[in-house]
Amino acid sequence: MVASILFEVAVLWRNLLRGQLGLALDRYFSWPAVKKRGWSAPTRNRALAQLSGLFSYAYGRRWIDSHPTERGRVPRLAERNAQARWLRMEEVAAIVAASPFWLAVIIKFAVSTGMRLGEITSLTCASYRM
Repeated sequence: MVASILFEVAVLWRNLLRGQLGLALDRYFSWPAVKKRGWSAPTRNRALAQLSGLFSYAYGRRWIDSHPTERGRVPRLAERNAQARWLRMEEVAAIVAASPFWLAVIIKFAVSTGMRLGEITSLTCASYRM
């Protein structure tokens, strides 16, 4: 695993020295290459962000003439990290037990109604309908 990564980095630097960095980045971060390595889309985007930071530093110091990973050159992959998670009743009970009384009342009300904190704290007598 480490040897293959070192080989890929060596190829990347070889292409940099040949002036073909844009092509090398496109190949290294393309979706088929990323899938072959077992990287997820967020992992690829983080690696690209680190590399972009390195090139920004080098460009700022005038070590390189142009920034090869300018936005749009190597497109970012869409990330689907959102996960819906519901608290179990045991978790809610533990949170309520560890909370002061005034907060425990708000937590119980929020869990019972599904309202958010801002909605609960903005309630008035006029907003209550029977």
